[in-house]
Amino acid sequence: MSSLFSPTAAGSIIPHLLLPLVQIFAFALPPFRYRSHIFVPLILALIYGTWSNLCSDAPDLRGFMIGQWPWYLNTLEKLLFHPVPEKEYWRMGRPAQEAMSMSFFSKLKWSAALYCNPRGIGWNYQVKGIPKQRAPNTKMGFFLQQIKEIAIVFLAIDALNMYTSRYYYKPGADMLTLTVRADTWPREIWNVYSAQAGQFLTTTYLYLQIATFSVLLGGGQPKVDWPPLYGSITESYTLRRFWNTFWQQLTRHMFVAYSHDLRDILHIRRGTWLSRYSELYFTFFLSALFHGLVTYAMPYGPDHTFHLRFTMWFNFVFWQAPAIQFEDFVIWCYKRVVTRTEGKVGDEEPKGREIKVRAWHKVVGYIWVLGWWYSIMHWPADAVLRFGVVKANPLPFSVLNPIVTWVENAMARSG
Repeated sequence: MSSLFSPTAAGSIIPHLLLPLVQIFAFALPPFRYRSHIFVPLILALIYGTWSNLCSDAPDLRGFMIGQWPWYLNTLEKLLFHPVPEKEYWRMGRPAQEAMSMSFFSKLKWSAALYCNPRGIGWNYQVKGIPKQRAPNTKMGFFLQQIKEIAIVFLAIDALNMYTSRYYYKPGADMLTLTVRADTWPREIWNVYSAQAGQFLTTTYLYLQIATFSVLLGGGQPKVDWPPLYGSITESYTLRRFWNTFWQQLTRHMFVAYSHDLRDILHIRRGTWLSRYSELYFTFFLSALFHGLVTYAMPYGPDHTFHLRFTMWFNFVFWQAPAIQFEDFVIWCYKRVVTRTEGKVGDEEPKGREIKVRAWHKVVGYIWVLGWWYSIMHWPADAVLRFGVVKANPLPFSVLNPIVTWVENAMARSG
């Protein structure tokens, strides 16, 4: 057995292949009393096996190997806290508890669909705020819309890759000193926000391709089964809205489920201040822990500190919780002031503290959110730069690089 989180490529790919298959098989079987007693230890053993068999030195591939955590945490939550998930999850438009009467092969497809659908699209547990698909509900219309979006995202990634290779990864650059910090604030602002855009564009590019080929091969309806991966960035005028409506949709159902389980275990009354913020901190702690493990699993050498390997990503994710709590407090104070000064009608007290969101509220919110990212984004961005994660190129070829190289050579010759 290879060592845990080996610094160099070691082990086998087998645990990485078995882990999702075992999770699907767990719910393909008919419900039986000791299912969780059998499959929870088996899945935990396979998780340990994936951590001990990091069989590639490529940072992006290691990220995929460790990046299965949202899926297996989802499965473990169902096994631990839902004795018969077949009675709780079904597809919309189908009979309730449909899986209870399925044949093995039908239930195998049901279980695979449950595993592959963390947002619950088209299921009775679909997360809130799923954005609407803009493409027509026809294969050809969907295909043309997807090709257009893929082309736009392709060019954006191509441009970012060119900037990254020319600005950061110059010949002779010391990767351990790479940072988004810069000598001028315009350059630093660009570095910070382009680092965040890079992850958004890469995951969007992969999702668009999967959605396109799935629909063309008969894997669902365009408008129903393949909505956009992210929400609208224009609605992210608070940190809470950024995480709830724009970014965290793939993991939201799983995090909410675990936080509710914790609340029930600790007998915290629902709807209280303690409930609200214990769930908030637990969610971001769990997320921070596994985001930190992803960079901890990267190939490393003696000069890679624990702070670089784990703490930078952990800090970035966990500190979202106190920032959101601070944001909530400011909004609460503002509502108290507004309802006291503007909310009374005659001698009547206002019936609630909900106020209309005005344009200037959003402007202030955008400034706050952008300022927060600017102050904290260097942690994860510097980590992925120093491990070389952003050097991995998801594109099969570059459109812009030959053009830019030709222009540079022409200018050099003319000069």
